[in-house]
Amino acid sequence: MRRHPRLPERPRWALLAACLASGTTVGFLVCAPPALPSLQRDLGASFEQLQWIVNGYVLAQAALLVTAGSLGDRRGHRRLFLGGMAGYAVALVACALAPSALALALLGALAGGVSALALGNTLSIVSLAYPEGGRRQRALAAWGVSVALAYAAGPLVGGLLAQWLGWRAVFAALAAPAALAALLAVRSVPAHAARDARLDPLGALLVVAGLAAAVFALIEGNRDGWTSAPIVASAAGALALLSAFFAWERRAPAPMLDPQVTAQPLLRAAALGTLALSASQFAMAFYLPRYLMVVLGARPLAAGAGLLGVTGVAVVASLVTLRLRRRVPERTLAVASLVALGVGAALTAQLASAAAYLPLLPGLVVFGWGIGTINGPLAALAARAGGRTRSGAANAAIYLCRPVGAAAGIAGLGALLQVRAGADGLPLAAGAASAADVHALIGGVATVLRVVAAAALLTAVACAALLRER
Repeated sequence: MRRHPRLPERPRWALLAACLASGTTVGFLVCAPPALPSLQRDLGASFEQLQWIVNGYVLAQAALLVTAGSLGDRRGHRRLFLGGMAGYAVALVACALAPSALALALLGALAGGVSALALGNTLSIVSLAYPEGGRRQRALAAWGVSVALAYAAGPLVGGLLAQWLGWRAVFAALAAPAALAALLAVRSVPAHAARDARLDPLGALLVVAGLAAAVFALIEGNRDGWTSAPIVASAAGALALLSAFFAWERRAPAPMLDPQVTAQPLLRAAALGTLALSASQFAMAFYLPRYLMVVLGARPLAAGAGLLGVTGVAVVASLVTLRLRRRVPERTLAVASLVALGVGAALTAQLASAAAYLPLLPGLVVFGWGIGTINGPLAALAARAGGRTRSGAANAAIYLCRPVGAAAGIAGLGALLQVRAGADGLPLAAGAASAADVHALIGGVATVLRVVAAAALLTAVACAALLRER
């Protein structure tokens, strides 16, 4: 018989631990881009290797997120959270000591894997700390603010550390808040768990193998040729493995993606919104600093500060959302946020050819507003879909969409950028760029932003239809 999980005795500490966990795991992705020039110089990394450092992290995270949610339902959310955050802190220190690009990519994958154990249980901890009512809505909104703060501060902190202390300090600085999250959880999250949750190892194997094959094809396709045997085989393997995953989930005795949960329009809308959000925000975080450093000649700190046009507005918007959610339904906020993402990306794409920062600001501000207002509503939709007893499965399904979206935004749109700009038009700093390189990069970034805009607006239409059905 299933027993309801015991509530945390110190809900505010549990909420703070969850916020730190989400912030530091986002931090790996948003702190790194301004540090890429110094990392490339020190380790001799190619553009493809730089992509693998980030995508290895998100692939390993995606592989374990859904399993982590089910393990949390079975073994206890605290146990998984503590092990994940402690392991993540250790892996970050190891990343700071990496001797080569290959070692950093492998250690980044390790960091992504152990962080998934904590991340897959983060929203479950928040939902259990604040079971129902207005307090739960405020807690989820506060969690959304923490994600926005991490997205805002990450590029600036990463640029500052990279410019003054080097790229190794970027990874080392993330270890302290990760360890603090584990310490807070020791005293605030109970160890009790529902014991009848089961695992789906075959499903986990199929989804990670399929995603790895897809990302390999996207990253290596420009270098090896899109019609080369390894790339064609990888793409075909990805399609076959992911098709097998969805077929297996429909008949598995203990599916990773519970059909009773994933069939709900609320969860489907939240999943689509999370995919679009993650792909667009991480594409912006990864490629806008490149534009600023190559086209405008910005140093790492200035490139990180340039993202404040997005991230600073996102923080303000997330704070405003705390009040808006008392008057505006969550579904309305979610759809409006997706529209803002699409409009902001489209405006930025139109102005990218100006080769100056000021004309970019209108689009960046609208884009940042969309990021700041969407996290809380998406989390609330997922929590309502899962309820108390299936929160792990529902939240893990949403969290699976985050690294998948990040991989699409970095690897998928990176492949598009290379096709549009040419593999030789992707220098990391202005000193290494010719006039032709700059022109090609401007056109490539504009193309990427137009794709982001179209995807966000189409997702807004799909989510509106799903939430209307609900």
